[in-house]
Amino acid sequence: MGPLDDVPEQSPYDIYNKGVDESKCIAGRCKLVWDLKTALKKVEALVLVLPPVGTGQPDGVFKVSFELDDEALAALNISPSDEFRLSLRGAKLEKLKNIEKLCSLSMRLVFSQGVHVQWKRPGQTLLTLNTWIRTSTEASIFSIKKNSTEAIKLRYGLYFRYGRR
Repeated sequence: MGPLDDVPEQSPYDIYNKGVDESKCIAGRCKLVWDLKTALKKVEALVLVLPPVGTGQPDGVFKVSFELDDEALAALNISPSDEFRLSLRGAKLEKLKNIEKLCSLSMRLVFSQGVHVQWKRPGQTLLTLNTWIRTSTEASIFSIKKNSTEAIKLRYGLYFRYGRR
């Protein structure tokens, strides 16, 4: 159970047709990841996003670009096959002229202001990165458990947590 589990999901086709609803999230699996931190100061991922249950819509495959500061990018160590939930807060929708290879939608989501994401590798613990946390008051709402290690770097507004789930 993670901090984004109670956030409602927006389907990829709703995002494409109606725009981003920043109060929602997307959930799915990373298919490919390009670590472009050194050359372009970003990380890109090809993601398979599942529509909310009961919508009857197909899965959506598209790219997500994380264009964040160096420390946030270093903490965002996503890999292919990771399952994720990603808040749409701060997401910018870019509609593309053509559908890129391996994609089913001609769009890209760009996160440049901040990100709140949780991800899990098969057989490992849930990881959370939330760059929206800005004050120690907000950070203190997360409890520190004996079986977890937490680092809160408020100078950069970065909350990163490894925990047993």
